[in-house]
Amino acid sequence: MNTPRLGIGLAALAVATAGSLSRAEGPPPGPQLWAMLVGIERYEDSTVFPRCRGAAEDAAALGRWLIDTAGWPADHVLLLSDREAADLGFQDPARAPERRAATRAQLDRGVKEWLAGRARPGDVILVAFAGQSVGLPARPGDHAVRSPRDVLIPSDGRGVDVEGTGWRLGDAIEGLAATGDYSIVCLLDTSPAGRVQSPRPLGNPPAYEPGARMLRGIVRWPGVTAWLAAADRPSGQDARQGGGHLTRALLESLGSRRDPANLAAVLERIRRRPELAAQGFRASGGFRPDLSLWPAGVRPRRPKSEPVLQRGHGDRVTAVEFSADGSRLFTAGMDSTARLWDAVDATLSRVLPYAFNGVWSLARSEDGRLLAAGGGKGEVLAFDLVSEEPILADRTGHRGPVVRVAFLPVEGEAGRRLVSLDDKGTCLTWEVVDRRLRPLATVADGKVRFLAVAAKPGPAAFAVVAPDRTGAERLA
Repeated sequence: MNTPRLGIGLAALAVATAGSLSRAEGPPPGPQLWAMLVGIERYEDSTVFPRCRGAAEDAAALGRWLIDTAGWPADHVLLLSDREAADLGFQDPARAPERRAATRAQLDRGVKEWLAGRARPGDVILVAFAGQSVGLPARPGDHAVRSPRDVLIPSDGRGVDVEGTGWRLGDAIEGLAATGDYSIVCLLDTSPAGRVQSPRPLGNPPAYEPGARMLRGIVRWPGVTAWLAAADRPSGQDARQGGGHLTRALLESLGSRRDPANLAAVLERIRRRPELAAQGFRASGGFRPDLSLWPAGVRPRRPKSEPVLQRGHGDRVTAVEFSADGSRLFTAGMDSTARLWDAVDATLSRVLPYAFNGVWSLARSEDGRLLAAGGGKGEVLAFDLVSEEPILADRTGHRGPVVRVAFLPVEGEAGRRLVSLDDKGTCLTWEVVDRRLRPLATVADGKVRFLAVAAKPGPAAFAVVAPDRTGAERLA
């Protein structure tokens, strides 16, 4: 009586085991990810292009994550480097990516033949580059987007002909990106000023074009996003491990198989990294809200009730402010949020809540680190855009909506101060102390009508129009 049941059980187990082995050996279900990872440590023209210590390890670390942690087959990863795969930790041939030299010809073949021959509509394409790059200063008549002077440097790049021997990622992916069939993610652990040390063609001191132009040249089509480790200085790296800040932050932000993070969550986490914010990390282009580097079977299921990311405010906009370099835009609205936008392509970066009954006013500090806001119930608050922490006031003397906030000019290492004005005419001054807003003084307790703030330190920091004891309005 037990034999038939035992036979059926063994047969079922054999089928299940065979199915499990088949799934383990084959690609994961759903859209596939194809990755071309470039890491160049030493250049043939070494007197012109400084060594990039840790760049080859950056590419290898990302490759190991894709294969060993995410579970993509090794044949989904192409490694281009001046070092051999075995020297970079790929000891098991079955779990090692295909490795090629990181010459310009091989970079072109990697995109136009290897990626193009494998990717299918709906797949994700990942291109990561760690090494030297150059954004030569613009010349009169240069194209604003497709500049030949923005190049990633292959291992055989030549200092005597940077533009001719450099590699333009935007041009290389054009055939894939223009179809709109793929999601393309470009991770550049470098900058237009080079990686750690600037290449000699940029001069001494180095002169280069900020990263906005380089990014625009890559994200020319929908479905392409590009992340640049540093936009306005050489990209840095961890002093102890040698790896680039962007690669390290990416790997630490991707989560685990139990708690995987999609690309939107990864970008939000990376933006909070002080070391990347300090060197001008930039991201441009668009991607689907659910895009992930994890296989489909690992990604968490999104609840149907989850709201989609808003593209704009839910109520009228009350204030608009640009960053000092024009790369970011800050907006405030009566939906009680302040929002941060990438000014290049108008993509929403962050939503900052905390104000009640609307955000009525905005102001940024001169160094761009703090954003102050005035609320509809008299709140005065600030946001640290690097640490992502709110800076709140213990109390406020305002009795109505704060219609104007402004940072006061400071000199040297002086602390940050700001002034606020509500619709009842009360004017207050504040100081940022120990991550709190401390009230300094009440300038006027009503009937102030105007507020002007000096652009630079001088004999007066700000001026208001207020009535004197006789009732006449005077400048104070």
